[in-house]
Amino acid sequence: MSVFNKTPALWLTLGAVAIALGLVLLYSNQGLLRLKRLDQERQRIERANRALEEENRRLLIRIDRTKRDPGAIEDEARRKLGLVKPDETIFQFKSDKPPPPPPHTPPSR
Repeated sequence: MSVFNKTPALWLTLGAVAIALGLVLLYSNQGLLRLKRLDQERQRIERANRALEEENRRLLIRIDRTKRDPGAIEDEARRKLGLVKPDETIFQFKSDKPPPPPPHTPPSR
């Protein structure tokens, strides 16, 4: 006869050890749950990086345009500072909606 047939206590011990190892694997600092949280955080950071890369690309295009096109500087000044040429007439129309808030610009250094 086999050793396993004679001692059911051995089966219980092996089962308890397996359950304990499973719990340690799941809930320890280096366990599967932590691995899943870290993977979710990595995915969030990768999404944020892609968004920042796209914004950097748009800003580089704007910088390049500003360096090469004199009209771009004028467009920026008109948009941000509300500048008007001497021979232009500004028409302001009343609206039921409140005006949108001005764009947020970081303070210059």
